[in-house]
Amino acid sequence: MKIKENGRSMVEMLGVLAIIGILSAGALAGFNKAMFKHKMNQTIVEVSNIFQRWQELDAQVNGENLNDAEVTEFVAKRILDGYYQDLEGVYKLPIGSVSIQAEVVNGGLVSDIWISFDDTNNVNECITLLSQHWETFLPQEWFTDNGFIGIDNPERYELYGWVGNEKKSGMISMDEIIKACNLCEGSRCDVTFAIRGYL
Repeated sequence: MKIKENGRSMVEMLGVLAIIGILSAGALAGFNKAMFKHKMNQTIVEVSNIFQRWQELDAQVNGENLNDAEVTEFVAKRILDGYYQDLEGVYKLPIGSVSIQAEVVNGGLVSDIWISFDDTNNVNECITLLSQHWETFLPQEWFTDNGFIGIDNPERYELYGWVGNEKKSGMISMDEIIKACNLCEGSRCDVTFAIRGYL
């Protein structure tokens, strides 16, 4: 009389575990990609909000009696109010961080806004942020008097506005964005919006 065996052999079980492992790895990679896209979209919305607040503040700053030492603190508090600050005083975005430096020149606000990425994915983050083509809808007068959009770390690389001694207009090409962002590989990447000048 034959005894019917129930169960699976060790080889079969290892095969099932291998398949589960492969599927899990694929699902994890897809999840990570989706999370990056979601957080990057949130970051872009936050950066857009920062520009909107800056524009609103610029219309008010003429009425403020501020000295140079107070301007950066005043502007940062008004624009970045509500943003999470870490122990070093850095204002955090969903991906990366933001810092602002400002002065009042001839009654108008001049400001540098840096969006910084310092993780291993900083090149992709830089490309995603710049590919929104901010130059097409931010006020053109922001990029007069040496204002520009570019990269400021590890070396200064202007993409739009004042590039060297020449005014560059029109949409920034993807090739230029990729070239600029690739400079960041292996170091922190500061995407710079120098509004009306570079401080």
